[in-house]
Amino acid sequence: FVNGATLNFVPPEGGGIPSSPSKLTFISSTQISYQFNDGSDAGNWTVTVINPGNLSSNAWPFTVTAGAPSVTGVSPGSYPSSGNNQTMTINGTGFLTSSTVSFVPPEGGTIQGTPSKLTFISSTQLSYQFNDGNDAGNWSVTVTNPGNLNSNAWPFTVTAGAPSITGLSPGSYAGSSNNQTMTINGTGFLSSSTVSFVPPEGGTIQGTPSK
Repeated sequence: FVNGATLNFVPPEGGGIPSSPSKLTFISSTQISYQFNDGSDAGNWTVTVINPGNLSSNAWPFTVTAGAPSVTGVSPGSYPSSGNNQTMTINGTGFLTSSTVSFVPPEGGTIQGTPSKLTFISSTQLSYQFNDGNDAGNWSVTVTNPGNLNSNAWPFTVTAGAPSITGLSPGSYAGSSNNQTMTINGTGFLSSSTVSFVPPEGGTIQGTPSK
């Protein structure tokens, strides 16, 4: 090493990051000190020493270990109910190429993300092809790093479109003053959906929630 040497870092995603002169201290021909900031970019790095005249050393590998990631936002923050993929951008810190995602739908439980639908953009951004399966309501997404290090759960919504009725079972009912079970089939129903009926004489009868 000589006085005037510089450093070059290669982060996990590739490219090169030159050293800052104010953070480098030449100690001797066998030692350089540097104030290194990894920017929370965990993974496999290398460092190279470059003497004046563009004389480069070998690239020495080192690792930056991951902590738990953090989600700071989802864009967009709301999605229409759909059976098709919609691009979700997940913003935060501490993301890795090996990060995974999981979702909690309105009815609870956990849906693991599909690896082929997840794209690592940087340590602060992921992209996911999200399919809500027409399941409208309040969702959340979590990012997980190796070692089962989970981020916070970030909330977002899937908005409902108009429901559609495709059939009733049974299709006919005996005249009676007693309750008879009606099964309504269709799409786009929510836990907060209501029903109403139009009798032969017209007008509207609102369904009773407890029934």
